[in-house]
Amino acid sequence: MLTHQGSDQYDVVQDKDFLLSEEGVSSAASSQPRWRQVAGAMLIGGTALVATAGVLASRSTHSAATAQVSSKVGLQAYGAGVDAYGQQQVYGAEVAYGAGVDAYGQQAGAGVDAYGQQAVYGAGVDAYAQQAAYAQAAAPAAAAAPAAVAPAGPPPPTGGECGAPGDNCAGSQCCKDPGFQCFSKNNDYATCRAVCEKGMIEEGEPWDCTPLGQPAPVPDGPEHCSWSGENCIAVKCCNDANMKCFQKDGYFAGCKFKPVEGWDNTVIGEFRGWHQAYSGGGAGAPLGTSLYCIAVKSPNARVKEDQLLQAAQAKSIGIYSCNDNSVFDGAVAAKTAWKSISNTDIFINVWNQVQQQGKWQNNDWTVKADPDCVFFGQRIGWHLEKLNIKQQDAVYIKNCDFKFRFQGSLEIFSNEAMKRYYQYSGMCADKIGHEGGEDFFMMTCMDAMGVEAVEDDSILYDKYATGEHLVLDDVSSCKSGYTAAFHPFRTVDVWEDCATAAIQAEQKGR
Repeated sequence: MLTHQGSDQYDVVQDKDFLLSEEGVSSAASSQPRWRQVAGAMLIGGTALVATAGVLASRSTHSAATAQVSSKVGLQAYGAGVDAYGQQQVYGAEVAYGAGVDAYGQQAGAGVDAYGQQAVYGAGVDAYAQQAAYAQAAAPAAAAAPAAVAPAGPPPPTGGECGAPGDNCAGSQCCKDPGFQCFSKNNDYATCRAVCEKGMIEEGEPWDCTPLGQPAPVPDGPEHCSWSGENCIAVKCCNDANMKCFQKDGYFAGCKFKPVEGWDNTVIGEFRGWHQAYSGGGAGAPLGTSLYCIAVKSPNARVKEDQLLQAAQAKSIGIYSCNDNSVFDGAVAAKTAWKSISNTDIFINVWNQVQQQGKWQNNDWTVKADPDCVFFGQRIGWHLEKLNIKQQDAVYIKNCDFKFRFQGSLEIFSNEAMKRYYQYSGMCADKIGHEGGEDFFMMTCMDAMGVEAVEDDSILYDKYATGEHLVLDDVSSCKSGYTAAFHPFRTVDVWEDCATAAIQAEQKGR
């Protein structure tokens, strides 16, 4: 059992059915034309209205044949007062093509239209081809009133630290948490939220929901998604295997296996591992096929793993067919409640030793193989060449069509994937349960770090993954000249029989 504490405190019991099953992946208003807003003289029903010395007193009317006025200026009454947005404005200064200030706050003298273009208004046709009488427009106009103020945008930032949800971010206009945006409630208060809808009511008060600044960037590593117990409402994905992001309310969503009573329970995201399939084929140099292979020799009374490794060394296969290799001592693994092996802590320690030795850095790929796995380094190279992995890409291989598609008998990680692991291994050890197998731990850790998976279920033949009756001394599955690895073969004579069958198949032609 793994207990997580956070904004949503709960105990997570990693049920076998959930952990080992791979689920299916689951209007802006347009501004009214300026000539309809402030016309010095208009033809309404064929009659010319002549503006006398300045202010247009009549309001525009609109029939079904004309677009509805939706801009700020178009909705305003032309006397002094309050516009449609509730802001005090002085509209007495709005003049009809005489002297004064136009609706955009621009000084216009006689003979200058609302767009600042020179026109002859004494008589004739104006810029809109409408007949108008401007004889009186040249008369001296009253002194110009103050300019009308153009609609203001969001206020500029005034400084301060980026905020968290609940903090007032009106000054900094930035947020700490990935994916969160600073939204204004009113002129005095703004805070960091994942979502905000203009006009929404919370605690009896409306929000204007003006976005301030930019959303906080979402990094590529584990912080790209949320762990169980954390708020996934903004990032909308989960790091924990097979969990989904269920919405609780407008402020919080949590990564869970199942809906939670009393929550909204809208699914707004899923386990990121379901969507991180490597596409390949992009720009960049291809990754090579040099291998650093490791084996962990466990004190297993049923399997003489040291003898299996000696057989591999004698035939120059297994880890001894790789560019570099190492053997590490393991320990007796405990059994879980559902009778599988809980060896996560043993292998966390082994991976720490791999880091200290440093051989992984000198090779393109790191391979962990069980001692009772018969495999050929050259064949692994054949498969990796076909996958077309690029040097800069962090990738691991999903090696079978069973359960979560990743069997620990042959684990293959690119150099960039190992770099990610060593950057975040402490977080994985802290966040991921240790009750299951080390392969499940490594897969979940790789997924949580944003390492992409590429599938090749022809690289490994594992009897545990085929669903067949497990006959350990049957080597018929080894008669392939292309499959890179075969598992399990727990006695030296059967292990060697499998190796021989595979070599003969290769010699006959793949």
